[in-house]
Amino acid sequence: MTRGSTLALFIVILAAVPLPLVAQPQDANPPGDSCAQVAPGQRCLPTIRPGDRRSGLPINTLREMFRELSGCWQPPSGQLFRPGMELTVRLSFRADGTIFGEPRFTYYSAWASPEVRKAYRESVIEGLAGCAPLRFTPGMGGANAGRIFLFRYIDERNTQKI
Repeated sequence: MTRGSTLALFIVILAAVPLPLVAQPQDANPPGDSCAQVAPGQRCLPTIRPGDRRSGLPINTLREMFRELSGCWQPPSGQLFRPGMELTVRLSFRADGTIFGEPRFTYYSAWASPEVRKAYRESVIEGLAGCAPLRFTPGMGGANAGRIFLFRYIDERNTQKI
């Protein structure tokens, strides 16, 4: 085997190795969250809820990324506030933490009016714009650059947890 073909074989084998655990969905939600009750092999969408302020610290795990995004989202208030409103957004990030392309909304609560959907969509976009760029560590940025994420946003203000 020549040196060039050995290098090529090494690169092919390296490409087949799974990404580190930092990029695995199990780390997404805190213990006690509904995702902790999902059977092995099933997927659970990371959930973004209105949360505390941003930490501003470098982000090295998925859990830290979701916590940071939660701190950026302020759902609508006043007449457009709807307890239990849910929406799902699909997006990806570059290694430097900026959003790659445009966020795509793939789900809204079926009962929500077009005005409510628009208000919640705009609140998510404003939150993402306020968070970006996320302060990824080099490892986190490299592991997740270009990877497509689905985030489930839920407005749980004034709702009881079951």
